[in-house]
Amino acid sequence: MDILIQLVCILLSFGYGMFIFIVLSFNKLFKSIIKDLLFVYILSLLYIVIIYKVNNGVFHIYFFIVMIFGYVLMYKNVKFILKRVNSLKNNFFK
Repeated sequence: MDILIQLVCILLSFGYGMFIFIVLSFNKLFKSIIKDLLFVYILSLLYIVIIYKVNNGVFHIYFFIVMIFGYVLMYKNVKFILKRVNSLKNNFFK
């Protein structure tokens, strides 16, 4: 696999982990455990389709590690990000 394709897949995995956290955290429709599991299953299938389109379906363990890292990073920094977004929103709409 080409190094450029690996870098794209790593960045895609990282962003996808952040996307999963944002969607699961802020979506009010998916509150029950069964709906969350179904939603994560659908997101996982979407991730597999995207990886298949980017690099012909070659999976490596570090893609999943980077995706989990993106999720954990968003989990740790969500309060900081929300505070910054709210302050920008308040400054913009004054």
